[in-house]
Amino acid sequence: MSFPLVFLEIDCTWTDERCKTCLPDLPVEIQRRAERYLHPPSRRTLVATRVRLAQILQRLGFSDREVSVAENGRPFLEGHHLQFNLTHSHQRAVLALSRDSRIVDGLGVDLEWLPRTVEVESIGRRFFTAEEHAWVGSSRDRFFHIWTRKEAVLKSNGVGLRVALDSFEVLQDQVGAAVSGRELQLTTEPRDGDYLLSWAVADQPNAVHILQDSQPDWLDRLAEILGKE
Repeated sequence: MSFPLVFLEIDCTWTDERCKTCLPDLPVEIQRRAERYLHPPSRRTLVATRVRLAQILQRLGFSDREVSVAENGRPFLEGHHLQFNLTHSHQRAVLALSRDSRIVDGLGVDLEWLPRTVEVESIGRRFFTAEEHAWVGSSRDRFFHIWTRKEAVLKSNGVGLRVALDSFEVLQDQVGAAVSGRELQLTTEPRDGDYLLSWAVADQPNAVHILQDSQPDWLDRLAEILGKE
């Protein structure tokens, strides 16, 4: 039995007025976080992504206020099979969602905007394995291929920086269970606007759907793919 995996690309270039209008409908802790952000783009990203998540949860029969946060910082819905993971870079965010008990603590996603400034060789030397560093060389595209895969693996169950980036390798499309407790399948895909998207999942989906929140029917399509419990 296989399952669909859905990615929603979120345009985070919201106006301050739009954010101000939507903020009161979000959980109090999110409102407080937004108020603490001094960097306007970060505030817009937070509001845009939480509004989209709230819309999705409501459509699938949940509430945004049912979202809990694990000790490792990963948000989740306790007692439900709906899995989700969020990533953002520059002016875009991606929300990955699926509904399958086999991937509990086994879904991670990372997005990077390729033109951003990065010291490819020095970071690669410090955080990649010798084989990865040799493969990357001075190539920005190869650097972000490795970087997004490593981030996706670490986000798959929220282990984060407790696992050293150079302690596992992502040159192949599989990562063993020693890293996160689950064997993971890796996929990397370029997206328009000079973005690169990678995801790690504990089982192989039978279909992958990438939607954009600029599409008028994105919520209907997402609900149709994932269905209700």
